[in-house]
Amino acid sequence: MEAWGRCHLPHSQPNNHFHILVTGCYSVPGSWSRPTYAMRCFIASSHAYEEELPLANAVGEGMRRITGLPAYVYTTPNARRPGTNDAVYAPNLLANRLYGSPVVYLEPHVMQ
Repeated sequence: MEAWGRCHLPHSQPNNHFHILVTGCYSVPGSWSRPTYAMRCFIASSHAYEEELPLANAVGEGMRRITGLPAYVYTTPNARRPGTNDAVYAPNLLANRLYGSPVVYLEPHVMQ
């Protein structure tokens, strides 16, 4: 999530970090549009989240131990930490919502 310049002229970053993404943070708080409601019902009925968070926590701890990378810290309102692991976030990300099964995305390292 580091800035990398323009798509036709990217530049490297001196920072390096990682984070893990799970399902969540579907919309602005209080927003209950029909698509948002349907999506929340689908996600809740799939119970994928019950498997995602423990898996993400375990993978995150393994990545931290093996890579030595620090966890990225989101500063935008479109992602929340769903637990106590500082490397696991639940962002408003379409890719996590496409499947009715557990989805854990790994985002290690930064273009350097």
